[in-house]
Amino acid sequence: KVHRILTRHMGLSGVTLQMCDCLKLKYKGTGYLEAEKIRPAIQAYNRALELHVPSQTGVILFMRAAAHAALAASQRTVLQDMVQELSETVPPSSTVRTLYTLAMMTTQTSATVGGESSSSSSSSFPTSSTTASPSSSLTIPLLRRLVKDGKSQETQLGRIQYWHGLYQHALMKALDDALGATRALPGYAPAYERAGSILSDLWRLDESR
Repeated sequence: KVHRILTRHMGLSGVTLQMCDCLKLKYKGTGYLEAEKIRPAIQAYNRALELHVPSQTGVILFMRAAAHAALAASQRTVLQDMVQELSETVPPSSTVRTLYTLAMMTTQTSATVGGESSSSSSSSFPTSSTTASPSSSLTIPLLRRLVKDGKSQETQLGRIQYWHGLYQHALMKALDDALGATRALPGYAPAYERAGSILSDLWRLDESR
């Protein structure tokens, strides 16, 4: 159908079936990208590039760079949410110091009580030193909660590292395509702008200028 439109209705010559298939896949990928269906868009661009149509290579690389950058942006959003979630579960350092101080006081109190209990076992009246401090009944459960939260935070940190790797990988794929587009289309300014923007996202600021 595309071949018939280009050759019969538009009067273009030298249009091969391979070029028509490439154009069809390119437009299909662009449709997916506009609908924010990023992975199908990348797959369509991949198939279009596999047809090796030189006149379309630069444009397809430029569009696939946009698709990879959009994928990276969606992964960055997930990553930011995960970091925010982790930050909300980590207590401030002042709280940790207070709990540590209470734990040490509890340990010292327990040792003192144990020593006095053994020396006054014959006494029928308990002394005030044998009474547990209010802080001890609170500190131990809090410390246990900190240990439990620490394991959960370690798991969350592993997930963050995984998603950060996905984000970096998507940006590198986008950069490769954008740079490829600048080589295929040396006079096309938007390709250079896209490459510079991706370099900035990768914190390669000197190269982005």
